[in-house]
Amino acid sequence: MNLLLTPCRSPSPAAPWELAGASPRMRADLQREPVQAYSRLVLSCVVPEYDSAVAIYDRQLPREFHGLASARAVERRAIAIGLGRTIAYPVEAAVSILRGCDDFGRRRVEESLAAWPAHLRAAIDRGRRRFRREAALMPWRRRIGADRVLRSATRPGSGDRFDHFACRLVAEHEASLRHLPVEERLDRLQALAQAELEDFRRRAAPARRGPAGARDRADA
Repeated sequence: MNLLLTPCRSPSPAAPWELAGASPRMRADLQREPVQAYSRLVLSCVVPEYDSAVAIYDRQLPREFHGLASARAVERRAIAIGLGRTIAYPVEAAVSILRGCDDFGRRRVEESLAAWPAHLRAAIDRGRRRFRREAALMPWRRRIGADRVLRSATRPGSGDRFDHFACRLVAEHEASLRHLPVEERLDRLQALAQAELEDFRRRAAPARRGPAGARDRADA
């Protein structure tokens, strides 16, 4: 959790697109001298949805995980999501975080990673070397496009292969879900997804032929 609350870049003023949701008066106040510099935390690399949901001038993340006890629900939820993604994909998350660091943040992130188990640190070093080697061999015209693809592929939680399924499920049941509270809507979606999965399993099971179903397992 402390890794997620570690700065990955130097504090900097809000970019114009980060003030898009502010009123003209608030935007003028935020850009008045001296311009306020905002912390750039590792959490943004792991849970970019938090940046989309909470305006930069309204973020109230604590400096250490001890402060989460008094934090808002949105901050606690973002940390919980980031923790889950980092535990599930520790090497990919660390490589993605280090790629997004400047010199200021890299030293602090490496200090936090120094407490990780040795086998994970070795895997992170291999991942960083592999990325640098591939970037050095790649023609510069292709490097920009490939970097965008790699960034989306290594970011935990992005490029989810179930995104299309989830969007279709929401679109098909939008009318019946619209009037429900958020919690009930999520429960209803989960039940619909589970029912569709069970139906898919029933339809896929007869397709298997042979003693081990090896012939049609891929199709099923």
